[in-house]
Amino acid sequence: MDHCDECGFTYPDHGPLSLSTEIRDLGVRDAAVLNDPAVDETRLNARSSPDVWSPVEYGCHVRDVLLAQRERLLLALVEDELTFAPIYRNQRVDLVRYRGEAPGQVVARSGSRRTSSPGCSMGWTGFNGTGHASTTIPNRRSARCCG
Repeated sequence: MDHCDECGFTYPDHGPLSLSTEIRDLGVRDAAVLNDPAVDETRLNARSSPDVWSPVEYGCHVRDVLLAQRERLLLALVEDELTFAPIYRNQRVDLVRYRGEAPGQVVARSGSRRTSSPGCSMGWTGFNGTGHASTTIPNRRSARCCG
């Protein structure tokens, strides 16, 4: 899949060298929306229609997907035979009760995008030109295949 029709994300438009910066910028943007004192908390938890998540639900979704991807990247760096369990992105909205979380808590639990994003949290330095991820993780080979 190269494009998500639901959210409009096009994967090839986001390369490995710009991804860490994009994730940090996303965190700043999300925090600004969820911490805006001019917007009522009820409005941030409200859906514009039944099939469109609220701003709080999107914030929780981004937080959880980034954490899951960070764990997957860690596994890719240490495991030789990878299998990834699904993270049930859509089911999490109800199972984890995203709706009703306090906007400030979503931001606080998301942490700094610098430390919670998949690449930044592990010394990601991009690809080394061979299709392998370059990292600065101590006591590991500097390049392992991530996928």
